[in-house]
Amino acid sequence: MTNLNNILGCAFGVALGDAMGAYLEFRSPGTIARYFPTKDDYKFPPDVDTTHLIHRGEKPCHWTDDTTQMIFIMEMLIETGDQIDLVNFSKKLVNWLDNGVPEIGETRSSDCGGLTICVIRDFRHHPTDPKRCAKGQWESRPGHSPNGSVMRTAIMGCRKSDDYVQCISDSIQVGLTTHYDQRCSVSVAVITSIVWDIVHGTPEDEILDRAFKCCEWFGEQHREECERYFNMTELDELELNDMIGYSLKCMACGVWAFRNRDKDFRDAILDIIFQGGDTDTNAAVAGGVLGAYKGYDNLPQDYIEKMPHHDYLYQKAVDLERTTTSSTQT
Repeated sequence: MTNLNNILGCAFGVALGDAMGAYLEFRSPGTIARYFPTKDDYKFPPDVDTTHLIHRGEKPCHWTDDTTQMIFIMEMLIETGDQIDLVNFSKKLVNWLDNGVPEIGETRSSDCGGLTICVIRDFRHHPTDPKRCAKGQWESRPGHSPNGSVMRTAIMGCRKSDDYVQCISDSIQVGLTTHYDQRCSVSVAVITSIVWDIVHGTPEDEILDRAFKCCEWFGEQHREECERYFNMTELDELELNDMIGYSLKCMACGVWAFRNRDKDFRDAILDIIFQGGDTDTNAAVAGGVLGAYKGYDNLPQDYIEKMPHHDYLYQKAVDLERTTTSSTQT
């Protein structure tokens, strides 16, 4: 069963991957290689141009919107006693867009994907029906399947409920709050499935088989492509510096991370980051999977100590563990 070490590992795995990758977001593998010829050359924080982070108001070694939205999911679960409340979640996103996160001294939201911003703005017009806003924005962007719902979803796998199908369904519903495309939902289901099975003690050789079945949940339209990305075993196959921000590529990074779970956390995350593209989000998803598997104690503590507000995130995880424990016992 899930425990505090699982939840802390997942939450900080997301935050660390996010923070490590933020410095190199949208850079090409060639540019990254010039910065860091080897992994040993990467330091945290790395000595690179951080103009884009300063513009976004992010502090050195801090997470981005990927982790912030995960924290809002954690808060939703804490406040509702481990229940799903899409209106609660959508209100948090609106407040964040308007005011940032005042608890940690932020007065504005950090960088946020264009689709997500448009959906959040629509919440003001339909505050009781957030999925309607997501569907409307998705319909205005045919074929658009960004990774904004996948980046925050790993923590949904840390809930204590023994009802696997319900947990996956709940995670999909949270994803639909902002991202209505079926490929986004498949990606959310796959990552949640992997993390749920990790923390609930499913035999490791069964975990990917069950996650793979999530590719079948939404009919034939995208099944072949979902399965193709799921089955890519090498990072080079993913071409992360092309079609940047695509949900299925982000999902595949999480699957790759589980396949390579015996790697050192830092090394695995750098393998992904050095591929370029949407480095913070790809690394956040992989970090959530690896963190849940390895546990908080086996994450790079020297990196965690450098992260602003790491105590804030730690307390959120503690509160979430208490909430899920209480809801299971009642």
